[in-house]
Amino acid sequence: MYYDDLVDSNFNDESSTEWRLRIKESDYALKKLDKYYNKYTLPFNQKWTDGKFYKRITIENYGSAHRGSLIRNAVTGLRYDIFVGSKEESTLFKVTDATGYNGRKDPLTLFYDSPEQYEKHHFTNVSTESKQQWVKKALYVDTS
Repeated sequence: MYYDDLVDSNFNDESSTEWRLRIKESDYALKKLDKYYNKYTLPFNQKWTDGKFYKRITIENYGSAHRGSLIRNAVTGLRYDIFVGSKEESTLFKVTDATGYNGRKDPLTLFYDSPEQYEKHHFTNVSTESKQQWVKKALYVDTS
């Protein structure tokens, strides 16, 4: 049997593009069912630290649930082996998003690996003082 026999002769670039769009749409529909997920676009109109000019920015957040639930990374949505409200929570950079974008009535609690991850994700700057406070707090957490 040859490779050509295994390939569908009706397969073309149009169908693969359509297929990718359907997957992308269904993925977004699934994310919208998550009450701790939020995506919004904002005007930016400036050059960022990467040297590129951005007219608009799109931010996609994965929030963490209530006390006692596993913490999620705000950028990736992946869960840590750390619970909300535990002392280990202090090893992560925590931000509360109370902007109300997309009609959100409840604030989102967002966790990042570092202040720099938050800065990159939200196209913003965190003060040096806040970064130093976070490092001191994170270093003195007893995780034993």
